Amino acid sequence: MSHIVRRILYLAMGILAGLAAWPFMEGLLAVQHRMSSYLLFSLASGAAFGLVMGAFFGAIDGMVAGVRRRVFMGALLGAAIGAAGGALGFVLAQWTLLVLADFGNLGVGGARAFGWSILGIAIGASEGVRRRSVRRLAVGVFGGFLGGLLGGLAIYYAPLLLPSNWARPVGLMLFGILVSVFYGVFERTQITGVLRILNGPRKGSEFVLNQRRLIIGEWVGSDVQLGGYRRVADRHAEIRERNGELVLYPLGENGTVRRNDEDVSENGSGFLKFGDVIQCGSAKMLLRPLLALVALLFVLPVGGAAAQSVRPTQIDTSRLLSRQQVVLWVSVTGGTGETVTGLTPADLRVTETDDAGREFEAPVLAVEERAALDEGITFVLLVDNSGSMYDRIDGTPTDEPSETRMAAAVGAIEQFLAGNDNRRNRFALATFNTNYRLLTQPTASTGEIELLLNEIERPQPDEAYTELFRGINSLVADLEGTEGRLAILILSDGENYPYAEHSGDPHPLWGEEILPVEEVLTTIERSGIGVFGIDFADEGEPLLDRIVATGGGLTFRADDQGELASVYDEIRDQILTEYRVTYRAGISPSEYRTVRIAVTTPAGPAEAERRYFSGTIFGLPREDLGPIFLLPVAVAILLAALLTLLRVRARRGGANLEILTESGVGTKVLDLAGEKTVIGAAADADLTIAGSPDMQDRHATIVKDEQTGRYTLTSTVPVTVNNRQYTRRALQPGDVLELPGATIVFDKPED
Repeated sequence: MSHIVRRILYLAMGILAGLAAWPFMEGLLAVQHRMSSYLLFSLASGAAFGLVMGAFFGAIDGMVAGVRRRVFMGALLGAAIGAAGGALGFVLAQWTLLVLADFGNLGVGGARAFGWSILGIAIGASEGVRRRSVRRLAVGVFGGFLGGLLGGLAIYYAPLLLPSNWARPVGLMLFGILVSVFYGVFERTQITGVLRILNGPRKGSEFVLNQRRLIIGEWVGSDVQLGGYRRVADRHAEIRERNGELVLYPLGENGTVRRNDEDVSENGSGFLKFGDVIQCGSAKMLLRPLLALVALLFVLPVGGAAAQSVRPTQIDTSRLLSRQQVVLWVSVTGGTGETVTGLTPADLRVTETDDAGREFEAPVLAVEERAALDEGITFVLLVDNSGSMYDRIDGTPTDEPSETRMAAAVGAIEQFLAGNDNRRNRFALATFNTNYRLLTQPTASTGEIELLLNEIERPQPDEAYTELFRGINSLVADLEGTEGRLAILILSDGENYPYAEHSGDPHPLWGEEILPVEEVLTTIERSGIGVFGIDFADEGEPLLDRIVATGGGLTFRADDQGELASVYDEIRDQILTEYRVTYRAGISPSEYRTVRIAVTTPAGPAEAERRYFSGTIFGLPREDLGPIFLLPVAVAILLAALLTLLRVRARRGGANLEILTESGVGTKVLDLAGEKTVIGAAADADLTIAGSPDMQDRHATIVKDEQTGRYTLTSTVPVTVNNRQYTRRALQPGDVLELPGATIVFDKPED
């Protein structure tokens, strides 16, 4: 099970635990008047609540390990520990409430939240007690405290936002989520690395190193459980933390323990480093850093810094549904306008704020510098074709086409197109006056754009109005679904001048409706598209700056063809220096999210923010649902049982290559079907890896021996396999190949 799936599993079980605990709470509240004291009620309530929560959270460890027996035993032990901790926690929580609740309504809310935080500690700490790990105990205490505190606030304030039938179950599920989230957040501070299994039946499973001692073996109680592998002992190996470093030790005399193809002695492996390949029996594992693949946090809005500037120029939410990822294109410049280079994930911090003001840490998954150079840019040229564009630059009328502003604009754009030296770039062209026209969708043909530019005609008087807002809105709608870095370049010489408002007649298409700027801003926010503005030969539209700022761009001024051509080139150069930042988004219900990105470099800090639409088809929770009682318990138990059947991925039937990202997560798998598999930069290679100057057209070849079924790596240059260099090597399942620009894992089902 990958680390991402593990975090999602924690969240899912938190939800199910809250759902299952709700009927127990309702039942206990119904019989409260039959109990003799607050103490008895608190003990019974805490025990029941802790039992349910402990059982669900206790089962997670077995789910992560993929051992059903461990799921059952973990649930039983978790229930027992949870019941004891819950009873104690609830008593302390009740005491806290009674002592602190004398401060009015706000005091009651705070007291209840603090009481729930104590209960959260009891729930969170149960995992550390069950695993007999001081480190996990500390993680549970801190994570449970913060999760319980915020969960308690959610439970208390839910009735103010939701109908009474929904308030408590929703609040309890939020409690479960928040305890899970903050357990994960604090767990990350204790994680020294991640072991990813590279081959065999558990391929793709990941185990976090968050204990001082980690047992690897076939035994069901192992921290890294390797059931189904050959030559693996019950307690095969151990990773210990020593002086802040990790050391691998074999346990017993039976079975293979290797590091980077070298046997490990009983004295240990020496300090492990990220990228090491560890072999226990027939299982191979890759030690990698956690990076930023963990869950959610909470944060606030922005400010800037004089030392440098950061602008989120585009936000792409196309992966939000499938991968829970958001891509930001970010421009970072220093105090004098120079581009800041060499940023890494450690230099960036991304947070999200939802409509309710809740803030989440958004883990950064990847930071790519000058990504637009490799993938290309889609430039969308939106050109003002109103009547004033056929005046001279100084605003005086003319009948000579070559003297008009439009002629200068066409000439500048032709210069911009002529300077395009990236075949991956694409261009689209649209115009606006009284009407909006999309002349072409994005195309790689600059010749087509030039042809269309020269076909633009002077408008008739009733077509000479400036529907700037309508043009922007319509263009954004037409660009829906366009992928990659997308920039709208708005060229206009005047302000928004709607036909219906100034002609006295309804517009032929839009009637008497005047599009407000707020709707344009909303459209840009929902699309996430990047927008740049150019005021040409005049002051232009005062609200254009606001539109452009919403789109993460800048507004430029140009007074002649030369200046205009330079502006287009400057915009292109700025986009080429941008970073592409991929981060994991939050999942709380919200119509919009405000993304804040903070950058830290030697030049100083800088922050900026941008919003994106995150609503769902169903919208926000309904208010008219009736009560449910015992059904949630059965549903929660059934869903938890189904989660125990999770498998990370299906085992492939033949040999294959898995390409890993920098975070170690597989992004592509290539089955080795032929006698030879060529890896290189060439387009006709079986596996093409572009983007690295060190990658040769045919860098390496994997050859299959049809008689033996074995695979051999051959190359004219040394290739690193399991951190050792070879020009020829017989491959074994789980071997890690380090090639320029890619990390590849070879796997093959064992005979």
